[in-house]
Amino acid sequence: MFYWSVRLFDICVHMKVVFTFVVLFFLSSLFSQNYTFKNKGQLMFYDYQASKFCIIEDSTHRILIDLSTNRMEKRPLHLDSQIHFTDLLSYYKVLTEKGADVYFVDKGCGYVLLLRNDSIVRIDKSFHHQNQYNASYFLYKNAPHVFGGYGFFNFKDYMLKYDHNLCQWFMQTRLTNYSCSDRNPYMVCKNKYYCVSGKIVTDGESNYFFENLISYNFSTQKWKNLGEIDPSAFPKKEKIEIAHKNLLVSLHKLYLYDFQKNEVEIFDLKNIPSLKDVYIENGRVIMKRSITRVVQYETLISSMPLGVFKSKYLISKKAIIAPDPNFKLLLLMSLLILGTLLVVFFEYRRRRSGKVKRIQTNGKISKSTQKLLTLWLTKDDLSLEYSQLNDLVNEDSPSVDAIKKRRENLLDLFKYQISLKCNLAPNDVFTTTQHVNDKRMKVIILNPVVKIMVDKGEFS
Repeated sequence: MFYWSVRLFDICVHMKVVFTFVVLFFLSSLFSQNYTFKNKGQLMFYDYQASKFCIIEDSTHRILIDLSTNRMEKRPLHLDSQIHFTDLLSYYKVLTEKGADVYFVDKGCGYVLLLRNDSIVRIDKSFHHQNQYNASYFLYKNAPHVFGGYGFFNFKDYMLKYDHNLCQWFMQTRLTNYSCSDRNPYMVCKNKYYCVSGKIVTDGESNYFFENLISYNFSTQKWKNLGEIDPSAFPKKEKIEIAHKNLLVSLHKLYLYDFQKNEVEIFDLKNIPSLKDVYIENGRVIMKRSITRVVQYETLISSMPLGVFKSKYLISKKAIIAPDPNFKLLLLMSLLILGTLLVVFFEYRRRRSGKVKRIQTNGKISKSTQKLLTLWLTKDDLSLEYSQLNDLVNEDSPSVDAIKKRRENLLDLFKYQISLKCNLAPNDVFTTTQHVNDKRMKVIILNPVVKIMVDKGEFS
């Protein structure tokens, strides 16, 4: 009995191993495909026109992979006679974007090649610049652009644009003393080019400019410094292993930048061994993993939807632009100032409402108000000159200044008491205007509503 129990246990373990192997084989077939290449150097890019991932390792053909089905096909390749195939692999940068052609641009700027059907042809009439190595190359409206780089013992602070009509490179713009490299992440969105840049220095350590996030608006043709970057949102410049568009890979971590959202997503790649290259194109993450055999160099191409990749490997998110070190202090000061203004405002409102309430408690209108109202009603046009108020306030022969003050107090009291009787706003009880014949004199005119209410007997 013990023997059969042991045998049954061995059979279960064996079936478990077989089942695990079958599952892993199925997943490997579902998400990846193995290809054996002749050498380590290949050009890899996503061909948006064919909607397939393209690999060029031979001068006679290219490999197209449908990432959704893992189907592979070979297509013939014809290279322009002016270009050596080894140069194409080593000295050209592939530019590809959705809705654009596939370009191969010399890494030092100058020569421009175009993938046309099954041929790679040279389309420029420029010379071999050799002046912008390690620059930021990108496409905007199906035209190659290049910003920054290094050449002839100088870092470059200008952007060039390839003109399809003249088949030449021309100056697009300049950002004095700022430059960029091919290790700096960038992104083209609508009419703006975003990149991480920095000032040019001469200490020999400026191969990578990780200082500021800048943008260039192609519509307004203006640069803008969006702010100083947070160093913790970027890997150490000397540790960058892979750089494509808006992604960087360093020390088993992938950094994916969204400059419009001011956000970087960080992914842990420790569980993806032998990673040699990674691309994010058309909503998919495409990874190249390589294993060196005794004779051959085996390459594994795998892909998965970006959403699945995020759910498996995302570990954190960070802001790209560093917060202002004085931001908290400025915010605190602003809140204190706002609080002080609110206290002053509400205190002013309280005192003003208290004054109105004091007037309301007086009951009937005062004798001085009655005298002024009687005087006003004797005027057919309901208008009084200021000097006509003097008889109401000079009972003790006061000074000129005292008379002016008493007139103001008399009018203020009249205004508030009559406003309560007539249900008017205080400033609507009477108006002040200039004298018709003498502009130096002022005339005060009583609101006709007051006379109407007096005539109705509502002041009795």
